[in-house]
Amino acid sequence: MTEPRRALYAHLAADNGVKAIAGDRIYQGRVPAGKEKPLILIQPPISGSLSET
Repeated sequence: MTEPRRALYAHLAADNGVKAIAGDRIYQGRVPAGKEKPLILIQPPISGSLSET
């Protein structure tokens, strides 16, 4: 079964509207210092590798 946060990440990463606004700035847990806004932060962090989605 797909974890809800993984499904959310996959949905956001594939959405052209999200890409137009936030680009590839989808983070989990915390945003690295100095990152440009707008961005998306998924809390709590997704466990495991995102490449598995």
